Amino acid sequence: MEKRSLYVDKKQRNLLLESEVTKEFPFLLNILNKNDKVTHEIVATLSDEEKNFFNNTLPQVIKQAQSEWVNYGDCHDLGEVSTQCTICETPNRYLYYITNLRSGKSINVGSECIKKFFDDITNKIGRSGFDSYHRQQVKQARKLRRLHEFNQVFPGAERTLTSWMDELNSLPFMIPADLEKEYKNNYYIARELIKDFQNRKNNDEIIFKEFESVVNRREIIWAKINEFITQIKDNKFAVNKEILNWLNIYRKNTVLGHLKTKCLIDLSTFSEIWEPNFINKLTNYINKLLNRTVFYIIKVDHSNLRYIIQYKGNINLELEISYRNLAIIIGPYIFRTPDSPISHDRLLDDCSLNGSRSYDTFIEALRPYYKKHGINLHSYYQDFNEIILVDQRERKYKVINLGAFIKNHMIILYKNKIKDVDQIVKDTIKDNGNAWYNQEDLNDFIEQRRNL
Repeated sequence: MEKRSLYVDKKQRNLLLESEVTKEFPFLLNILNKNDKVTHEIVATLSDEEKNFFNNTLPQVIKQAQSEWVNYGDCHDLGEVSTQCTICETPNRYLYYITNLRSGKSINVGSECIKKFFDDITNKIGRSGFDSYHRQQVKQARKLRRLHEFNQVFPGAERTLTSWMDELNSLPFMIPADLEKEYKNNYYIARELIKDFQNRKNNDEIIFKEFESVVNRREIIWAKINEFITQIKDNKFAVNKEILNWLNIYRKNTVLGHLKTKCLIDLSTFSEIWEPNFINKLTNYINKLLNRTVFYIIKVDHSNLRYIIQYKGNINLELEISYRNLAIIIGPYIFRTPDSPISHDRLLDDCSLNGSRSYDTFIEALRPYYKKHGINLHSYYQDFNEIILVDQRERKYKVINLGAFIKNHMIILYKNKIKDVDQIVKDTIKDNGNAWYNQEDLNDFIEQRRNL
């Protein structure tokens, strides 16, 4: 336990002496009457039961004491005269009065201490509200007394329960839903037992026995949780805390539901998880699988959820492919047939060119195919998504959608379809969907586009 500088300082001592809740603890009143403050040295001389009170129940008693008091009056200016604040004993010219909702007693407090008690809501509750609040204060004080009695048997019981949930929430890996449910249900039972004890809903000894059983059961469940984590912690597809947080942030509820059985990423969930650290760690593993191909991941672009791939086939290019698409393609090789060769052409299906240098290289590779038909690939404009074909004999120009042009001609990279490139070139030249312009018409077209 973190060591406090004082258990009770002077202000807290004066507040407790004036408050009704303190009467529930005669030994506390006795200590406060004899000492201006309660130090570690004083607590060290107390009985085990009294030490237990200071370590586990006192903070709630102080909080309850403060909640007994409300401010019903205005500020009083004493002029040149000053009066000591009841709480901090500091002389004050400006005084307020606070009233204890249990006893009706009023005391004066200074302009600083009043800040702890002023409450606009309780200022307006009226007499009926006062009576209701008074009953609630008495009820809460009795519950605190019962909590102290419970702490004599199970020291720091509520703090222990809080630590149970803190430990569950800080686990480094996801655990199966049935195991998590068993753990949480046990926690809820423990909380209800404490409430039952405070409200005297059952025989004390029966509750103590049941609570001890719950504590023991928790240890058994916790051992099962640790055993499960030991089994999965070295698996690169185990759902760790980072992945779990990512799934919750992006509300991947369907994926979460599937994962809650084995807590391992599989073929059905692989393409839906793009948590940055998972993607980074996975990249080296994917590159090992790609080692037998002409593809290699050279960069991970988290901003655009894509991989940048170096293609070293018949043309040296940079390609890009989304996380999801690459995962869909490569997932079966990871989870089913890791030794099978990865399909070169299938991977190209979802790739596109990355960067102007790759566009230059790709179009340069196509020039010989068009030159055979008297066509020159004149220039392209990525900003306008256009490429211009020039019929050198007729001095005609055709403007084509650059994205569609690149996609149609990606076949030049395919292993099994290289023979079809010439046919695609012919079809592109003959395509009636794009008119041929003379030089003047082309200039007009370009001028109109600029003015858009």
